[in-house]
Amino acid sequence: MRGYRALPRYKAKGSFKSWLFKIARREGLRILAFEKKRFLREEECFDSDNGIEKRVCPMPRAEEKIEIWQDKARLEKALAELPLHEREVVMLRIYEELTFKEIAMLMDCPLNTALGRMHNAVKKLKAQLGECHE
Repeated sequence: MRGYRALPRYKAKGSFKSWLFKIARREGLRILAFEKKRFLREEECFDSDNGIEKRVCPMPRAEEKIEIWQDKARLEKALAELPLHEREVVMLRIYEELTFKEIAMLMDCPLNTALGRMHNAVKKLKAQLGECHE
């Protein structure tokens, strides 16, 4: 919608696709900045009852919930400490499941730069999160 509303301001200097991706990227960053809830992906479990499969999601024990929250908090803290350009690549790759080619185009940088940023981010995350488990 933001791209549609901004259409009258589009100047045909560059690629329309790149212009539209930049708007989408800024909107995505805006949404992430204000997003308060994050959802853990629940593992799907199936149980057969009289030949009928149904979804069964056992409730985790209190201790497991606390561990999940602590791990999630550590990860969010570690992500927040990354430089913005590295955090963006991680979020786009992991949460949005974009390819590095798509990330490079979206961030308006060379493919090797996007790959390098991911490499550096993973190295920093491993170092920081590895300290938590020792």
